[in-house]
Amino acid sequence: MTMKRVLCALFTVLCLWGCGAQTEPETTAQEMVPAQRSGIAFESGSAWRTRDTVQQPMDTMELWLQVSQVKEGGEVLLTTYGNGTPYVELVLSEEGSPVLRQGLTSEQALEYSFKAVDVRSEQWAHLAIVRDREAGKLLCYVNGECMDTITANHMSDVLPVRPLCVGSDHTASNQRYFGGKISSVAVFAGSRSAQQIKADMVKPEGEDLLYYYELGEAAATAADLSGNSRELVKSVRWFSEKEPVRDYAYAFAVIGDTQTVAINDPDQYHLITDYILENVQAKNIRFVMGLGDITDDNTDLE
Repeated sequence: MTMKRVLCALFTVLCLWGCGAQTEPETTAQEMVPAQRSGIAFESGSAWRTRDTVQQPMDTMELWLQVSQVKEGGEVLLTTYGNGTPYVELVLSEEGSPVLRQGLTSEQALEYSFKAVDVRSEQWAHLAIVRDREAGKLLCYVNGECMDTITANHMSDVLPVRPLCVGSDHTASNQRYFGGKISSVAVFAGSRSAQQIKADMVKPEGEDLLYYYELGEAAATAADLSGNSRELVKSVRWFSEKEPVRDYAYAFAVIGDTQTVAINDPDQYHLITDYILENVQAKNIRFVMGLGDITDDNTDLE
């Protein structure tokens, strides 16, 4: 009788050990990378930007992006740059390396390039740039794995003076617009750990979350899922129309300050007058009114 009990106990232990050995392995960050995501593309004629300015340091910036090549001069992912300092921005170099810039004054800027990283690929990737304040380092994560580290003991707490732009900037020409697609954006005022970044790949959460957008197929606006009500809005740079108007006698075409067009995009200046000519009959345009400076420096080229 005693031998039967011993055998039964031994059998039970073996069964329990076998069940424990069959537990499912933990999912890796790489296995969380989707084959397909839905994102938006960008262009020089429009900019995606928040409605307000948040004067808090952006210590962690995360994006789901897809890019196969980067044009000469680089392309912007996130920035507050344009007509004013201080600013902070995350761009991609021509080699596909993430570059973090801090504009402290009009004459002083800090630049940190993660040269060991190249995100150019036709596949979706999760990119995260983290400022580790305690360690005095900048870390670059791709798909949840730390790929490069830079010492940044003298990095400043930049408080931007302009709203955040996604895939575009505040300049009139907007020539650094991102040529790939962006699916999701999350920005934190604190430093995220490796474990938190892996969790953010599914859903960014935290008390220090400043912005969070799932862009998908957004056409004109994207809701701020951080709970801070900082909506991301698409702004068309060149033309806007007062529509619908049905019963007017005739129309004015109003041209604003064109000095930045003359100096930055002289080859596109004709788009303004082309638009007027193309709509003279349809909109019954009788007058054209100019409101601002025509040139920037009154040079022969302008």
